[in-house]
Amino acid sequence: MKKYFLLIDELLRSLPLCLQAFKTETHNVKKLILNTKVNTMFISILRAIEAMVKALIYYFILFAGLTLAGLGTYIVLFATFRFAQLLWTLIFKEPWL
Repeated sequence: MKKYFLLIDELLRSLPLCLQAFKTETHNVKKLILNTKVNTMFISILRAIEAMVKALIYYFILFAGLTLAGLGTYIVLFATFRFAQLLWTLIFKEPWL
């Protein structure tokens, strides 16, 4: 029942716009189109798509940063381990001491 009241409400609100459209000439229709809710809804959809693309870009930057930080940590730890192996081989393992 609520749907029908919403439909009747929308029809009553759009009735003056329809009457104005019948009264105007074709070169004035652009003003009517720009004043409708459909245009506002379309702009809202485009803004939502833009916000979603921005969020995806931010997530990509975050993921790339975490990946690079993880690779940097791996390189530092691996280099430290190899350097410790080199020191062990040069200093402690050789019998020259």
